[in-house]
Amino acid sequence: MTQTKKNKLHRMFKLNMAIGVVVFLITTYLTLTGEYDSLLLRKQAESVFNLVGVSGLLYAALFWYLDTFYKPDKLHLTHTQCDQ
Repeated sequence: MTQTKKNKLHRMFKLNMAIGVVVFLITTYLTLTGEYDSLLLRKQAESVFNLVGVSGLLYAALFWYLDTFYKPDKLHLTHTQCDQ
């Protein structure tokens, strides 16, 4: 893999991490500042916000893991490695 492709992949991973963190921050903000007509509406909205917020953090963590540990050059085996 060329250095240019590695840089593009790294930027894509970083962008996806940022998206996950932004989703989490937005749901946290909405949870803290929300005004609801009843307790039932509040609980329903906060459960959705919690699900989306945790999913955003997991999404960011997945791309952090990929960015840190993914080594595309090590995945391609040469013919001599396959024959051994």
